Amino acid sequence: MLRRWLLWLVPLLLCFALSALFWQYLGKDPTMRNDTMLGTTLPSATMADLNSGKPITLPLLSKVPYVLNFWGSWCASCQAETPMLTQLQQQGITLVGVNYKDTPLDALKFLASYGNPFALNLQDSDGQFGLRVGVTGAPETFVLNPQGAIKIHLVGELNAQQATAISQCIAILQANPTAECS
Repeated sequence: MLRRWLLWLVPLLLCFALSALFWQYLGKDPTMRNDTMLGTTLPSATMADLNSGKPITLPLLSKVPYVLNFWGSWCASCQAETPMLTQLQQQGITLVGVNYKDTPLDALKFLASYGNPFALNLQDSDGQFGLRVGVTGAPETFVLNPQGAIKIHLVGELNAQQATAISQCIAILQANPTAECS
């Protein structure tokens, strides 16, 4: 009798546990990362400017919040999200690009073909900076306050809803640089 109960009880409990797990993530945007880097300051790194080769040190000591976007010429999603980044740039949002695991020549050809929405482009040829930030691939996008604290981390190609979230977060950070974006 006990054995028969266990045959029914174990699958029922397993089904309940899986349902609870799925329910927890229902309706959440899987590209919005809730990771341990949120709220922390961008790790310090010196990378070459893609155009001039001049070394630039991050985090930028900026007076404005900005968007940091990891991209590569080899990335089809990066091509597809360029118009969305251009729209953000046209709204007056400062965009900093990090050319990720790519060659400068291929990156410059990409920018000539698809447009350059970035105020500054940095070269992370070996991907070490991306690794320190928690990047798993391209494209990935971060919103940072003027002090370099990460407020939003998006994974994958930007969509209109995410671009709106970025614009709203930038507006919040312009009014209060230490505010949180939700």
